[in-house]
Amino acid sequence: MDRVAIVGVGQTKYERRKKAETFADLVYEVTVKALEDAGLAIKDIDNVVTVSNDFWDGRTISSMAIQDACGSRHKDISTVEGDGLFGAFYGLMRILSGSFGTTLVVAHMKGSESRMNLITNAMFDPIYSRMLGLDAITSAAMQARAYMDRFRFQSITTEQWIDFVEAELPGVLKQVNAEGWIHGSGVPDNEPTFHSARKAAVEALAAGWDTGERPTDEDAKVWSPEEWLIYLQAMPQTVDPADCAALDEAFGLTASGNAEILAAWLGIGVRSGHAPAIARTQAFLREMGRMKFLKPLYSALAANPETKALARELFTEVKPTYHPIAQMVVDSVLEQRAV
Repeated sequence: MDRVAIVGVGQTKYERRKKAETFADLVYEVTVKALEDAGLAIKDIDNVVTVSNDFWDGRTISSMAIQDACGSRHKDISTVEGDGLFGAFYGLMRILSGSFGTTLVVAHMKGSESRMNLITNAMFDPIYSRMLGLDAITSAAMQARAYMDRFRFQSITTEQWIDFVEAELPGVLKQVNAEGWIHGSGVPDNEPTFHSARKAAVEALAAGWDTGERPTDEDAKVWSPEEWLIYLQAMPQTVDPADCAALDEAFGLTASGNAEILAAWLGIGVRSGHAPAIARTQAFLREMGRMKFLKPLYSALAANPETKALARELFTEVKPTYHPIAQMVVDSVLEQRAV
C-alpha cells in the first residue's frame, strides 16, 4: 500500500477553561466526532495511536491513560509522546508497513489546567537555561526563525544544510558520523546495536529444536509473554505432528489467552497438521479481524495441503465480518496460493 488518506477528523471546542471535562471525556468526544465524520464505527478501526505530553498532563506515560476512552479494547495500540502531527505520521508509517489498515489517531492536551510556559520551562537545564524563561514554543521558534532567516523562499542542497548545522551546532555532525549517514553506502558502523542476554538464551533454545532441546517447566514459570513469542517465532515453523502435540500438551499453547502468542503458535500448529490448533484457528479467525493475525494464519492454512480448501471455505464464511482492506489482503493471499 502506498496511498493513504485522512477520511475523518474531529476536534473538541477550544475554550479558555474546561473544568467539567476530564482527559477521558475530551478523548471520547473527539473520537466519536472523527468516526462520525468518516462514516465509520469503532469496529472498523484496527490500529490506534494515542498522543500526549507528560509535562502537560502532569503524569508519566500519559498517553496510556485514555486508551479505553478512544475504544482501543482488543485493538493494536501505540502510545507516543509528542504532538498530534507526530502521531499522524506515526499512524501513516504503521499503515504503510502493510500490517494495519484503518487507523485512529487521538492527540490530547488540556492546557487550561496549567500555565504551559512554566511547565515546558522545566524541561531545560536548571542552572543555565531555565532562568532565561525558555519554554518549548520559544525554543522551537528560535530554531525555526534562524532557519527561515537564512533560507526562506528557497530550496537548499544537502551541502547547504550541513554548513548551516555546523555553524549553529559546531561538531555535532561529526559526533554522529553524519558523513556516513548522508553520503555513505549501507548502514554506518555507528548504527545503534542492542543485546539482551535473555533474548539470546531463548533464541539459542529454539535453535536447538532439531537436537531435541525443549523449554522446561522452569522456563515456563519465568518466561514473559515476549520470551514465549520470541521462542515461537525462532523455532522451526513446521515440525513433526507428535512433537507439536507434545509441546502443546506441556504448555497449553492452543488454550493461550494471549492473542500474540496464540497466533504465533497456531501458525506452527496449522503448518504441522496439529488438529487442535487447526480447530482453534477456525474459531480465532471467526472472532478476530486484525490484519496482523489474518494474513499469517490464512497463509498457514493455504500452505498446508490438508487445510488448503478449508482456508477458502472459512474465508467465504467470515469475509463479510472483515474490514474491506482485510478482505482484499486475504483474497490476495489465497489467490497467490491458488486456493
